[in-house]
Amino acid sequence: MRFTSDCVFENCDLANATLRDAGLLRCSFVTSRLTIDLSKATLKHVHLKDCHMHYASFTFSKLQSTNFTDCLLRDTDFVETICQDVNFIACELTGANFSKTPLASVDLPQSQFEQLTLEIDNLRGCTVNEQQAQQFLQLLQLHKKTRDWHYSQSLAASTSLRVN
Repeated sequence: MRFTSDCVFENCDLANATLRDAGLLRCSFVTSRLTIDLSKATLKHVHLKDCHMHYASFTFSKLQSTNFTDCLLRDTDFVETICQDVNFIACELTGANFSKTPLASVDLPQSQFEQLTLEIDNLRGCTVNEQQAQQFLQLLQLHKKTRDWHYSQSLAASTSLRVN
């Protein structure tokens, strides 16, 4: 595995780049086009901000303390990805594929999606907002009672719901 550390990539066009088995440590990608293959990559303390990542692939990757902020992640693959402390902040995730990816330490409440591919069992421990929880409940054909939900206030003063 090749490791790149302590780098800032700004205004980069890495469309169709292949970085399989790469290692990124304390790196930032800002305002970049990243339709990139990061299969089997390891990302630790990586921040991606305002990046276009349609069709990117993180399949079989390991993401640790990784933040995606204001990123377009339509149809991105996170298949069999290990996620530890991963945050999607104000991201568009419609069509993202999280098949066989446990989402226990993934934070989604500030992002949006119309459709995701995932196994419902892998949602355990994922943080979602009330609207997202409603979407998942519809998939399960469940009905909620308002008083039975456990709410917590986030730092941004928005209500979030943790699916356990």
